Amino acid sequence: MENTTALTAEEVAQRLRISKNLVYELRNRGELAGYTVGRKLRFTAADVQRYVDSQHDCSVFEDTERKTGSQSTFVINSTEAAVDVLANYLIQMDIEMVRSYKTGYEGLLGMYHETVAITSAHLWDGEADCYNATYVKRLIPGVSCVLIHIASRMQGFIVPMGNPKGMRIWTDLLRPGIRMANHLKGSGSRILLDEQLRLLKVDPSTIAGYGDEISSPILLAGRVARKQLDVVVGTEKMAQQVEGAQFIPVHRERIDLVVRERDLDTLPVRALLNVMESGLLQADVSGFTGFDTTGTGRITML
Repeated sequence: MENTTALTAEEVAQRLRISKNLVYELRNRGELAGYTVGRKLRFTAADVQRYVDSQHDCSVFEDTERKTGSQSTFVINSTEAAVDVLANYLIQMDIEMVRSYKTGYEGLLGMYHETVAITSAHLWDGEADCYNATYVKRLIPGVSCVLIHIASRMQGFIVPMGNPKGMRIWTDLLRPGIRMANHLKGSGSRILLDEQLRLLKVDPSTIAGYGDEISSPILLAGRVARKQLDVVVGTEKMAQQVEGAQFIPVHRERIDLVVRERDLDTLPVRALLNVMESGLLQADVSGFTGFDTTGTGRITML
């Protein structure tokens, strides 16, 4: 391969055996040269080799990975593709940041410990019948925060095509013979299910498969499509990623960014707000399955 051949961040990550997020971090810090073509970040093989030659040994990668959790690093936590879009705009603007891919609940805990600057969340409180606000106040006590709205979408049941068990409402999960599996604790879908079962005064352990946690949403949907499971809770996007699965909408959720009020005037947050206010984010995610961007960028003070 010629030294001038364009490489993607993923290809660089594979060559250096590091995460793609670390590739972006190295570029943002000026340690690894890169350039943009349109909206895409690219690297040359020669630049990658120069970076490798400048290091004494590979331990520098491990050291840098550890540093990404420090308070001086602007960490954005989310598993949402819409937040990947926002992060990409920061990269194009040469704004230093690191992506983290933990649950919204874990992201809020990270904000409390100040290892995370921003997290997305879609956590439903059944008692208050609202999203995110009560969790922010509970998990980040004593800190004034705001919610910046990203989008809303439907949560529901992922079932085999044709919905052979006739799953429509939450109490259908309680029928004898229904087999499910679960998302990890702290995820929005898991908390929604747990809150619904709490309101129904149901012991979750009585539902077959409730305790079977699977970290990958697409694996959950795949097991439904192969009829190994009767139902899992999730989004329409989950169902569309595999053949043989169908989505039954049940509950509308909202996805917000959680930001400390004191950080609203920082460069990364101002840049994120500008992207939303300009309509760029809405245009980019308009094709995302089930996304409603009405009110994107609206700020709610907590």
